[in-house]
This record gives sequence, structure tokens and C-alpha cells, in this order.
Amino acid sequence: LLSVFVTKSLGPFFATCIFSISPKSLIIALEAFAGCALLTSVTIPDSVRAIENRAFFACSGLDSIAIGDDVRIIGDSAFEDCINATSITLGDNIETIGIAAFNECRSLTSITIPASVTTISSGAFAGSRLLTEIRFLGDAPVFGIAVFSGTGNGSPLNIYVGATANFPAVVEGFP
Repeated sequence: LLSVFVTKSLGPFFATCIFSISPKSLIIALEAFAGCALLTSVTIPDSVRAIENRAFFACSGLDSIAIGDDVRIIGDSAFEDCINATSITLGDNIETIGIAAFNECRSLTSITIPASVTTISSGAFAGSRLLTEIRFLGDAPVFGIAVFSGTGNGSPLNIYVGATANFPAVVEGFP
């Protein structure tokens, strides 16, 4: 992510955004892009190690999210209410997905969880109504409560696990 534009304030949020993030940035700060309604895609560079809480909260126009391979932590509500996000690519070294990190990503239909993920916190994907396919590339992480509640829109939730993964038959956090 090299630049985003901010032009009009809507209280604590912005309708459009003008920010510049150096490719050498280590974090995306708390609420850095919250409410940037005209932001349609974001690519987090490999230099970033953490995405702080509510960094992209309520970016309703955000459709595509690609998170770099060096990100280790996705903070609480980092992408919550990104209601039009249809594509989310998680980097290969993410360890922790925070509380409600992708809550209410209503347009998301599938997600692949990298083998590096050790913790998926409570409500991380809750309310992602169209989410029907989850792929785990590694062993079962520690799950918070209601991680996937409100997903599937009445359809079965299809869970795919890597052939060599250690995954219990019953997992907490599933609807």
C-alpha cells in the first residue's frame, strides 16, 4: 500500500482518503483508514508486521484485501464492517487473527487460513453471511468463541483441512 487519499471528513471517519504509507512501514496504525468508504482495494506490503485495531474498520467500498507475508498480527476489528470485501488473501506468516477482525465481511464467500495461524479470536469471521468455504492449510489453531457464527446464510459450512493437518473432529468457535 503506497498511497490512499483523504479529502472529506465525516466526523471521526473519512469519505475518501489521502495517506501515504512507506513500503518500510512496520504497522498500520489504530483506525488509520477507518471509514474510508471510497477505498476499493488494499495491498499490505511485506514490510508491515502488524495491522492494529480498527485500521480499516467500516471501509464499506473495500472489495479486495491482500495481506503481505510478513504480517504477524491482524488486530481486533481491523477489517470489521468491510461489507463488500469479496476477496481476502492472508499472508503466509500470520499468527493471530484478532477479535472480530473480519466480522461482517458480508460478501466474503471463502477464506484460506495459512498454516502459520495459531489463534483465531472470538467472532473473527462472525456475520460474514456468504462465507461457506474455509480452508485450513495447517493444524487447528486455538479458536475463540463464535468465530464463524452467522456465516453460511443457511447453507452448510464447508471446511477443508490439509492432508497432514492435526485437526479435531469437533472444533470450538463453529456455528
